[in-house]
Amino acid sequence: MNLAKTYVPDKNTFRELLMKREGRINRLRYFKRNLLVLLIVFVEFLLAAIAFSEENGGTARQMDIAYIIILIFGNYLMYCLDLRRMYDLGLARAKELALGLFVLSVIHVGINFSPLAENPLATALSVVSSAACLYLLFAKGETGANQYGPDPLETA
Repeated sequence: MNLAKTYVPDKNTFRELLMKREGRINRLRYFKRNLLVLLIVFVEFLLAAIAFSEENGGTARQMDIAYIIILIFGNYLMYCLDLRRMYDLGLARAKELALGLFVLSVIHVGINFSPLAENPLATALSVVSSAACLYLLFAKGETGANQYGPDPLETA
């Protein structure tokens, strides 16, 4: 529980911006940081594609493993952002909900790298995670302080 009376902006460090799991984050910051995570994952994919290309002696299996690791890392960053956004919304059991979304995303990664990729379960997981992300992006956070901290829109 954050006991600060006024919102304190995150420091401009990787951990504070993307890996912090306490406090609240408003919609605009959530959106911008989601874009940053997508950019990081994209760059990591490019680097992995270069590092594990056939020209560099890599194999498809090595590339798949690198992609899985990158996706799980990206999903962990999203978990941190989702948790803070759920805190801003004042959702009861926010930790469990965010962890559930993280587990679903990891399962989805596993399905995409298996023969089940065309399975209806993969589609259902995509729909659920997309709906949750849209809700987190567009739902207005609680006005004023809540049990998770001060309102991120009320700066000193």
